[in-house]
Amino acid sequence: MKEKILNNLYNPEGLESLYRKDPEAFAASFVKIPPETVQQIKATWIARFNADGLYSSNNEKYKIETNISLPILILLILTAGTLVKLPDLTGISETYFYPRYLGFALFLILSAYFMILNGFRKAVWIPVSILMLVSAIYAGLLPTPEQSQTALIALLHLPFLLWFFMGFVFVNGDIKTVDKRDTFLEFNGEWIVYTALLAFAGMILTGITAGLFSLVDEALFETLIPWIAPYGVALCLIGGAHLVFLRRNNTAPVAPVIARIFSPLFLLTLLVYLSIVFLKGMNLFMDRNTLMVFNAMLLLILAMAIFSIRENEIFKNSKYQDFILTALLSLGLLLDLTALSAILFRLGSYGLSPNRIAVLGLNLLIAGHVTGLLLDIIGKIQGKKGLHHLRNRTGRYLTVYAGWTAFMVFIYPLFFRFQ
Repeated sequence: MKEKILNNLYNPEGLESLYRKDPEAFAASFVKIPPETVQQIKATWIARFNADGLYSSNNEKYKIETNISLPILILLILTAGTLVKLPDLTGISETYFYPRYLGFALFLILSAYFMILNGFRKAVWIPVSILMLVSAIYAGLLPTPEQSQTALIALLHLPFLLWFFMGFVFVNGDIKTVDKRDTFLEFNGEWIVYTALLAFAGMILTGITAGLFSLVDEALFETLIPWIAPYGVALCLIGGAHLVFLRRNNTAPVAPVIARIFSPLFLLTLLVYLSIVFLKGMNLFMDRNTLMVFNAMLLLILAMAIFSIRENEIFKNSKYQDFILTALLSLGLLLDLTALSAILFRLGSYGLSPNRIAVLGLNLLIAGHVTGLLLDIIGKIQGKKGLHHLRNRTGRYLTVYAGWTAFMVFIYPLFFRFQ
C-alpha cells in the first residue's frame, strides 16, 4: 500500500481510490511515510483520518512510553481481587486484615500499574517499595481500633498516605513540577468517572447473570457472588485507571472501550450458563421462558459484537479481540439456529400465531446479519477483508431492520386482522 500511495502522490483521484478500497491500510501506510515526502498533503489527510476515526496523535499530557498488555492488566486485577480475599483463603481475621490492608489491595496494585507504564526507574520503585513495606509492617503492629483511638485515626489516614505514594509513581518521581501534580489530580477526577461507568456496566452484567442463573439454580449464584464481587470491584477500579490512558491516547468513544473489557466477561458468562442449561437437560423446545432467554441473549450478543467491531477499529491489529469477536458471533449463530429449530418445532406442534411468526422472522434477520459478520471477521483473520467490511455490513443492514420494523408496525397487523 505504501508504494501505491507514493506512486499516486500527485494523483488525487488515485489516492482517493486507494483510500476507499481499504481505509485502514491506507491510513496505517500513509502515516509511516516520511513527513517531508507528503508535507503538502499531510495535514489534509490526517484531518480526514481523524474524522473517520482511523488515526489520532497522542495527547502529550498523558503520553506514556509503554503500553500494558491485556494479560498483564488481567494479572493485576486478579492479584488485587485475591488480596481482598486473603482472609477467606488464609484464615486471617477479617476485623484485623481489612482495616489495615484493604487500601494496599488498590494502591499497591495501581502503583505497580504506573511503574509498568513509566518504566521501572530505580529512583521511583525502590523508595516506594520500601515505604509500602514499612507502612504494611507498621499497620500490622498497631493496636485494634476498638482499643485505641489513635490507631483508628492512623488507619483512617493510611489509605490517603498510600494514595500519595501512588501519586509519586504516577509523576515518575518528578514531584517538583507543579503541572505534573495538576495532571495527577486531573487523572483522579477522570478515574472516578470511568470507574463509575465500569461499575454501572458491571451492575448490568451482574443483573443479567443473576437473571440467567435464577432460571437454573439461584443458590449457585448466591454462593458465587462473594467470590466474584472482589474481582469485579478490582476490575472497575484498575480498569477505570486503564480507561483514562486508553481514552487519552486513542481519543476513543467510551462504549467500544468498555466493550473491550466486558465482551470476554460476557462471553464467559454465556458459556457457563449454556453449559449448566444443557447439563441440567432444560428443554428449549418445550420451555417458552428458556426460548425467550435465548432470544434476549442473541440480541445482547449482536449488540456486544457491534461495539466490539468499533473497538477493533480503535485498537488496531488486535488478534485477541478478533478471537473474542469470532467466538461471540459463533455462539450467537449457534443460539440463533437453536432458537430457530425450537420456533419451527413450536409452529409445527402448536400451529401458527402472530407471536411465533414475528419471532421467527426476527431470528431469520439476525441469523443473516450474524452469519455475514462471522464471514467478514473470518475473512479479516485470513487477510482477505478489512475492518471496514464489518462496519459497512452493519451499516447497510440497518436498512433491512428499518424495513422489517416498518412492515411489522403498519402491514403485519393487517394479515391477522389486528388479532
